[in-house]
Amino acid sequence: MHRIFRKFLRRDDGAVTIDWVILTGAVVAIAVAGFAALAPEAETVFNDTAATIEAQGDS
Repeated sequence: MHRIFRKFLRRDDGAVTIDWVILTGAVVAIAVAGFAALAPEAETVFNDTAATIEAQGDS
């Protein structure tokens, strides 16, 4: 049993995969946080733009 456990600990085949999973998760978390932070301002800009376009159509 000790031999199997030592062999398991020496193998590093999946280490790169774990690194990529962690990095990908971090990038996704940063993107979600950025979107959540910018969404209210973007909505304001979109609403202002829509109001301006509608006002141009009324003229």
